[in-house]
Amino acid sequence: MELTKMSDGIYLIGIYGSFKVGLWLLESNGECALFEMPEADKNGESPAKIARRIIDQKGWKCKYLFLSHPHIDHSATIREFRETFPEAIFPAHYSIPMYMRVSEHYWTKSKREDKPVEFEEAWKNIKGNDPLWYLSFYNSITVDDITCYELGCEKIYMIYGPKHSLGDVHYIYRGCWFSGDWWIYEGDPSEDRIASSKAIMSLNRLEDFSILKDYKIHTVFPSHANNILRNVDFHDIITRTRKYQEKLEEKRKDGYDWTKFGLKELYYWVFTVMEKQKK
Repeated sequence: MELTKMSDGIYLIGIYGSFKVGLWLLESNGECALFEMPEADKNGESPAKIARRIIDQKGWKCKYLFLSHPHIDHSATIREFRETFPEAIFPAHYSIPMYMRVSEHYWTKSKREDKPVEFEEAWKNIKGNDPLWYLSFYNSITVDDITCYELGCEKIYMIYGPKHSLGDVHYIYRGCWFSGDWWIYEGDPSEDRIASSKAIMSLNRLEDFSILKDYKIHTVFPSHANNILRNVDFHDIITRTRKYQEKLEEKRKDGYDWTKFGLKELYYWVFTVMEKQKK
């Protein structure tokens, strides 16, 4: 399989699974990082094995595994990637393992009629028999909202910024913003998922990063490899998206907004429910 070059040092290995999530490879000076862990295509080979074969053929060293957020379409093969790349550092903002636990509880315990059966199977595969499965995949957990990692001659910045989920993490590499499942500009279809105040906080953090570091971001790569934006005005993206979120925030002031739950409140709710179920 040939890599698709998307930018200098950035490659797309392929797009996988029913939700069409990209598996990305970042490379510098013989070191590489893998980004996202999507489910395999039906009757297809594991993305982890495909990545292993490519990296070995290139003679590169896989230094990092990265995840944008713990929704199942992005993390379905997390166990396979961990087993296939035992030498790799798997860093995470603390929100990812905790929100992964929340997501699993929601999708396996909820009574939603539209709940996909394959979601339950995927979570079973991820969990295995490990009671602390949601923590054991990661060998480097940070509470810092901005963390820098060295890759060859380059730097990768990991920035915590919830908007699509409470576990959203962004990666900045060689002037490119890996934006996960964020909807940018106006008309966010996930606008009821996270409080606008948190989305605005995330937008401010990304903008502050670019200003304080004097860092020019020129390309936006969504995890699904759709709606790729090149030669962007990063400040305009942030400004327009923030204005839209501010309008949503103003609308919500008239009534109760369940999305104002933060990570602590959500964890408390989930673990309280779990304890009640045990009794």
